[in-house]
Amino acid sequence: MVARAFGYAYAGVQAAWPGSFGPERTWFELLFLSFTCLTSVGLSDLVPVPHHARSLVIIEEVAGVLYVALVIARLVAMSTARMSRSKKD
Repeated sequence: MVARAFGYAYAGVQAAWPGSFGPERTWFELLFLSFTCLTSVGLSDLVPVPHHARSLVIIEEVAGVLYVALVIARLVAMSTARMSRSKKD
């Protein structure tokens, strides 16, 4: 869901500022860029050129790292709560 939202944001940036990601990119190429940035893989031949496009990519990369951290924190909290309930019983 987040990757699709950033894909739309990239499409909006490309529409507002043509050439932000090099030559005109398709929706699928921008979605691919979004997934590679969100998962911190960064294996893409798409490169944001101007500073505003790079800033948007940086925001998505940070959001991807924070998302993973939140998922891990939630799993640890659920595990800890389960262990404390089993000790009470």
